[in-house]
Amino acid sequence: MEFDRKVDLDINCRVRRILVRHWIDLGKITARTARCVVTLSGSIMRLPHINPEADAATPASILEEIRRIPDVRRLQVHLDNWNGQSIDNQAAGLT
Repeated sequence: MEFDRKVDLDINCRVRRILVRHWIDLGKITARTARCVVTLSGSIMRLPHINPEADAATPASILEEIRRIPDVRRLQVHLDNWNGQSIDNQAAGLT
C-alpha cells in the first residue's frame, strides 16, 4: 500500500474534529499522523469552561472513534493522565 501525505492530513483533520466534539483542550494534546499511523500524546483535558474533569469513559470512546476513521492503520497513545483504564486529572494539572 502506498501512503499519501494527503491521506495523513485528512486523518489529522478527522482526529481534531473528534477531539473538539468531546471538548478536549487541543493545547494539551498533540495528534500526529505518519503513514496512516496516528500518535496521540499529552493529556486529555476538557476545555476550562466545560467540566474540566474527564471521566474514565471519555478517553476510551475518543480512541475508539479515532480507530474507526477510514485509512487509520494503527493508533499509538502516549497520554500523561490515562493509564488505559482510568484518567488521572491530577497528572494533567487539575488539582
